[in-house]
Amino acid sequence: MESVIQNLLRSIALIGMLVVGIPWILFLLIPLAAIPIVIGVAIMAHLIYSAFSKKQKEPENLKILVVDDDESSVISLLSILSSLSTDVHIVKSGIAMVKELAKHEYDVVFVDRMMPKQNGDIALMIADSMVSYKKAIPVIFFTGTEQHFKTPELAHFQVLGRWNKQMPYKMLELEVETLLKDIQENVA
Repeated sequence: MESVIQNLLRSIALIGMLVVGIPWILFLLIPLAAIPIVIGVAIMAHLIYSAFSKKQKEPENLKILVVDDDESSVISLLSILSSLSTDVHIVKSGIAMVKELAKHEYDVVFVDRMMPKQNGDIALMIADSMVSYKKAIPVIFFTGTEQHFKTPELAHFQVLGRWNKQMPYKMLELEVETLLKDIQENVA
């Protein structure tokens, strides 16, 4: 579609040069006759160009679910995500996450592993059995524990990594920006 528009604009520009070229000769012969013609051609070319060169539709904001009971971790993520094109929803427990994922589909999920009542990995397995998304939703375990745990086998979620909450803020910011850029490119 874009190449068709470019070819059309080139054709219009060529016609415009021919149309402007003829009045230029007239301009030398009859100065007053050329001015309105040149202005008319310029206005017409501008209108045609404006009609065909409308801005592309802006990509929609990424929908992000943050699941964490630790307020400082939520604030860190939220301060980074709020400066980017994101629509962030926050829940504070694995149980709330299961309910949220049953109602809405997200572009990425940040989930804490260690939460009261229900760990993030267990809640993710429960949500996985309840949903039927067309594509796997990227998941980042954002956890304060150094202990290693087996990543659950999931059909509707893809665990992309485990990030430590002790990560320096600038490093976290870079990781989030890189992740969202990759996801945005895959969504578009």
